[in-house]
Amino acid sequence: MDLGSEISLDPSLITGFLTAIASMGVELRDDKAGSIRRLQYKNFSITGSESGQFTLYTFSETDLNEEIEGQLTVISEWFAKMFNSVTEEWDGSTEVFRINLQGITEKIMKEIYLWIFYPFTVSPYKQAEIKEFNGLQKRLIEYIVDGDNVTISRIFDELDDIRIEKGLPIIFEFIEKGILIPVFDAYKIATVRF
Repeated sequence: MDLGSEISLDPSLITGFLTAIASMGVELRDDKAGSIRRLQYKNFSITGSESGQFTLYTFSETDLNEEIEGQLTVISEWFAKMFNSVTEEWDGSTEVFRINLQGITEKIMKEIYLWIFYPFTVSPYKQAEIKEFNGLQKRLIEYIVDGDNVTISRIFDELDDIRIEKGLPIIFEFIEKGILIPVFDAYKIATVRF
């Protein structure tokens, strides 16, 4: 997933990297949950998380921290469970992945916190719950409801009297409880090639 849709690489080069990481990559972890391998090339790092018949690869400019690597394992395990039946008699068709692109993107966004880069909306199913808020919770929700394209960075830039260490845990709680929903279009941000 290329968030900025700015990366242009030769597909044969990518295939070569993926083959290399499977055979030559440095093994960072290998346990029941799956394995994590990394290969450094020039100014970027390729990290692969394997589970079942699937391997999830990330390309990044820096090494991923352990928490993100752990979350990649969560995603690859989820992917293996969701699409295990596809591998049994796979004919090479990627249609099943295209059909499920929104769900795949949502899982990735949630697990590695990519939603922090996107604006929020309040879930229509949580309107009664937010009416009960007071204090900082109420202030944050009102700002998001009244604003346009409100992101985490915008909240802390514009509401300079709210300290990040107080507001950020509340926003994470809102996301976990489904009160706030990140607004994104999986088909615009995903550059997954099927």
